[in-house]
Amino acid sequence: MDSELLEWLSYEELQQLASENLVESLENKLQKTEKQNIDQILQNQTQTQDLINQIDLADTYLQELQEKMEGFLKKIQETRNKTIPLEQQNMQFAIQQNNTAALIQTLSNALNKHG
Repeated sequence: MDSELLEWLSYEELQQLASENLVESLENKLQKTEKQNIDQILQNQTQTQDLINQIDLADTYLQELQEKMEGFLKKIQETRNKTIPLEQQNMQFAIQQNNTAALIQTLSNALNKHG
């Protein structure tokens, strides 16, 4: 019976050792996982900051483009405003030209009748 007790104690001690090793192994894995997670978090923060910087830069470019576009639109409107009187003048010249052509045609017809 003593040998059975010794065997049982030895088995009990082996289980305890295995449990201690298991706990130590799990603690090591936990520490390794925590370190990997922290490293990943830091890497993600760096990548996030890079993306934020790129977005800020794109926003700056977009603002500059919007300002240029507004300037172009203003110049286009100013040019349109300048062309309105010219278009009106051109219409008057076209009307005068048609009237003159009609008058010349009338005079030409009259001369042909009398000539």
